[in-house]
Amino acid sequence: MSGAEAAARAAAAALATGHSQARSAAVSVAQMNHCDGRPIVLDPNEDVIVGIWDETTRTFAANGGSSSSPANAVRVIARRSVERNNAIPLLFGKVFGRESCNVSGTATVMALPEPSDVKFAGVDSLDFSSLGVLARINGDIASNGNIRVGTPLGLLVGINGSARSYAGTVSKGGLAYITGSRSPLPEKLRFPSVQIPIHNDNEEIANYLNSSGDFSAVFTAVIPEGTYVVRDLNFLVGLNVRLEGPVTFYVKRNFNMAVGANLLGNPVYPPSHLKIRVIEGGTVNFLANLLTPVYMDMYAPKTNVNIAVGINHYHGRLIAKKLTIALPVLGRFTIDNSLGSPLEGQSCIVLVE
Repeated sequence: MSGAEAAARAAAAALATGHSQARSAAVSVAQMNHCDGRPIVLDPNEDVIVGIWDETTRTFAANGGSSSSPANAVRVIARRSVERNNAIPLLFGKVFGRESCNVSGTATVMALPEPSDVKFAGVDSLDFSSLGVLARINGDIASNGNIRVGTPLGLLVGINGSARSYAGTVSKGGLAYITGSRSPLPEKLRFPSVQIPIHNDNEEIANYLNSSGDFSAVFTAVIPEGTYVVRDLNFLVGLNVRLEGPVTFYVKRNFNMAVGANLLGNPVYPPSHLKIRVIEGGTVNFLANLLTPVYMDMYAPKTNVNIAVGINHYHGRLIAKKLTIALPVLGRFTIDNSLGSPLEGQSCIVLVE
């Protein structure tokens, strides 16, 4: 029911000001919507439920609110029933012995949290250069789980910055280094899921899309400025991939980049010109990207990212669920701390159920 959704969205937007304000917002907006010609009336105590939406299990639990587990969602149940003396009258129902019927609609809306201000992370774990040689990350890295640097056989690989975990351990090999802090993170990393945009510019890249909505660029591609939604994104043997302006790809499943001899041409673009947003699931794979730097803003907090065989220079943001970087020979990763929120342009109020 659209009235229930509108009320839930208003309540979620008001959550930051307090639970009572959220309930009041839901009641007010519900009355602006109608069901069978009458305004929708909500009981703020029974019909507006403040709680917590778990993105992993996709479940909602009512919650009174606390500093450790603040409410992040609102469920609204809009109903007309005999018990409330506002059931829907049935014009011909009397013939069958029914004068009215009960109706209801439910909507659960989540207010996305502001993502953690970390630009290089494996949310569940981060494994850097188990077999690498002379590879490094320039900047701070983080995880909620274990971080391993140069173990077991990384040779002179390391982190020019801090390596901090919320609940895991930070370990390094005998020939590896971490120059900054290894103290625990004070707060758990939070990276909201990516939401598919309502509008896209897919007609601009129709010649690169197959019937399943997969984008594949082999050898060369010219990509106009725009926002695109694809199932799989493949940059394969990318001898010359040119961007005509800032580009954002929303990837529903897998992103594969292999043998990028001259990916994005001679890079003159900042990382913000190529944004990759992976929805959830699937995998991200970088393979044998040996010769040319990659400038990219990668945000895939619910997807595993695997980087194998090597990368000359990755410059930008890299957020993954489980981040594994193996065999980066002479590779380096430079974190761009000037990048803004990865949710920029995405609605922070999301219908989840």
